Amino acid sequence: MLSDITVTPDQQRHATMLLKVTLNVYDEWIVINLTLRSLATLAQRDDRLRQELPEIRQMYAQDVWKSVVRRASRLLREMGR
Repeated sequence: MLSDITVTPDQQRHATMLLKVTLNVYDEWIVINLTLRSLATLAQRDDRLRQELPEIRQMYAQDVWKSVVRRASRLLREMGR
């Protein structure tokens, strides 16, 4: 939901930080999938996050959850990596 609303630059930075923490804390496939999607959406408005995203996605390209691997791989392709 964070990625679907209009936010200020400060709110976006805070949301990005929360999403990154979420990836470090939770290992459920649905949480990871939705978090990766939200980060990708936020990266469209944030050059710095866009540069970090390939590394984050690459970490999940070899995940134990097949749906996470598919999501990460698709997001990497969309970024041209």
